Amino acid sequence: MEARRDALLDQTSAALARPWPEGHGWERRQLSDALRPAGSPWGGATRYGALLALEQDPAINGQVLLVTDGRGRLEELLTALEPSRLVLLRAPAGPPDAAVRSVRGPFALPRGGLGTLRVQVGANRDMEARWRVFEGEREAASGRLSLLANVTREVSHSFVARETGLLRLRFTLQAEGDGEGRNDAATHVVVVGGRRRILFCRDGRVPEGGDALLALLRADERNDVNVLSRLPGSADELAGVDAVVIHDLALSQSGQSREGLEAVADWVRRGGRLMMAGAQGAFGPGGYRKTALEEVMPLRFRPENDRPRQVVLLLDCSDSMRAAAGSQTRLHLLRQAALRVLDHLDTGDSAAIVGFSETADSVEFLPLSRRAELDERIRRLEPRTTTRIGTALARVMASLTPGGENRVLLVTDGDDGESRSEAGWRELGAACKAAGCALDIVLTENVTRNWEGWLRSAGAPGKTASVGGGGFGEILDALDRALAASEQGLLDDGSSHGGFVSGGLALPLTLLCRTSPRPDLRPGDLLLEVKAADGEGPAWPLLARREMAGRSVALCTEGAGPAWIEGGPLVQAVSGALGFLLAGAGEGKLELVSRDDRLELVWVSAEAPPDSDLKLSTGATARLLFSGHWELDAVPALQEVSVFAGERLIQRMALPQLPPRELAFTGDDEAFFAAAASRGVTVVRGLQALEPQAAPERGVHVALGWLAALAGMAALLAGFALRRR
Repeated sequence: MEARRDALLDQTSAALARPWPEGHGWERRQLSDALRPAGSPWGGATRYGALLALEQDPAINGQVLLVTDGRGRLEELLTALEPSRLVLLRAPAGPPDAAVRSVRGPFALPRGGLGTLRVQVGANRDMEARWRVFEGEREAASGRLSLLANVTREVSHSFVARETGLLRLRFTLQAEGDGEGRNDAATHVVVVGGRRRILFCRDGRVPEGGDALLALLRADERNDVNVLSRLPGSADELAGVDAVVIHDLALSQSGQSREGLEAVADWVRRGGRLMMAGAQGAFGPGGYRKTALEEVMPLRFRPENDRPRQVVLLLDCSDSMRAAAGSQTRLHLLRQAALRVLDHLDTGDSAAIVGFSETADSVEFLPLSRRAELDERIRRLEPRTTTRIGTALARVMASLTPGGENRVLLVTDGDDGESRSEAGWRELGAACKAAGCALDIVLTENVTRNWEGWLRSAGAPGKTASVGGGGFGEILDALDRALAASEQGLLDDGSSHGGFVSGGLALPLTLLCRTSPRPDLRPGDLLLEVKAADGEGPAWPLLARREMAGRSVALCTEGAGPAWIEGGPLVQAVSGALGFLLAGAGEGKLELVSRDDRLELVWVSAEAPPDSDLKLSTGATARLLFSGHWELDAVPALQEVSVFAGERLIQRMALPQLPPRELAFTGDDEAFFAAAASRGVTVVRGLQALEPQAAPERGVHVALGWLAALAGMAALLAGFALRRR
């Protein structure tokens, strides 16, 4: 009723100036989605239920006069007020006005797909109008309409989604004498998809020819697979991407840091699709344990029944730690590295913080549950004197209990200050081997150290990682490589137990990465498990899925090898998991429909609709009316919005540009007034013959409240009430 505002104000001003019986008083209100004081902003949907506040106000003891166009729900009105108290005053006509009332069409189509744009138009009096439809800048259709007062007409236009991208369909309406131009056009946007865009991230040093997982994705003509040798690291790189697959691409080879993975994880949380597959370059061994990606996957990257670990952090605290490393000191970076190691541990693990220079601190293991004490020991590390690596390592080895899950992480620049012989170093290496203690070394200088080679040649297990050309400043990256190396024990080639079986059938996997299901994984989401062929030991996840706002799939083996037989159980299961991962990519499930009294999201997919309210990325809620229909208060003033059922992403919608609802519905709802009169409500077009009456149950005193309810906007109340004086 925005176009009728001036006429409405004139009408109410005249009513206010009319002489009324002595003792009558005024109550002024506005009604839209709530009952508000006079002078409040206009706008919003019509919620007659807000009038219940008048029914419950003992000071309002007479009739309620409601100025309205009837663009609300009659049952809601009659529930709020007794029909005998209610008088409906037809709002003044206002100037001639033709309007676009609603636009409906698909939000997503495949390239070459057919769609239909349906536009409802109306006018507040009989008018001749011309309509036109533009596809982009091109006029695609036009015609003429004879509009009848308060009667909705529909215009349909069929179109072909020819090009990938955004297709903008603009509808315009022209009528002679139209007094309101702000409601004569609307734009609907269709996302035209080509094939599903998939980023396949793999180690570029490995030939693509034997990659069965890559071949499986490329075999589906709906997929556009783009192979990368790195991971995307920003929202811009992920824009328009339907799925990301990480196949045996270790973090150290991905071009990203642990912190840089947050972009992909956040994309999944908001509705993206992620698959991680592989063994050597995936999950824990790939360096992804305790990263943001683990949080969005269906599996934990360390098995629940993994033996508790005892880790010694043997940290070089010689005088060289005083030196600067960029804007920080080496000691400051060393402390950060030590804290990162603790972050990598799990409940049940223990750690010992051992600083050394000429001598080494005592080895005292504390459980991770005493993390505050461990952190304090790291903070107390200070630079000392010269470096005696062999002496420190020998002291640590002497303190370890044989047979435990022991690991020593030595962080040093490698510049040894003692004259230990080659034989002495080999003796230390043999001691590591005999104790079954892994020795991982992080060298903070990009040089080769002889003693490291002697340790390894004597059998000391473990890996060595060295900083690159950036020197000490790259210690955290080198440490991440060392931590990933510590997860190599999670790999199983099956040779020690006769291979693997799944469901009683042999499955010739070349390599399995041991993981464990998330505790909150739903029944049926663990798609494949394998066991040792000799029947010993637990079952391990092989293929799992997870549905959140986005979706994720984990495949704990390499995407190549003899298990990838066409039509075999692994290929069938992976094909099904890919179907889950890519379901709905590029397809539209919802349409936005504007009714006289509400906006609706309508389910148009063949899938079963959600049976709960829907959430928008703006924080708004679409309330479930009945199956497949949800009520929405307003179209968000954004170009795009995401719609969720719980945490599951339903659809990303490029939003139409519609006339404001207060301008879209011009004229009165004749059926509303006819139905109201049949239910005992007094309906009038003027106040000349109206005499105030007291409400029957409230005695002889009269209270008359007069409200103007305007469809789709805040309404002006010009009211008056007789109060007890």
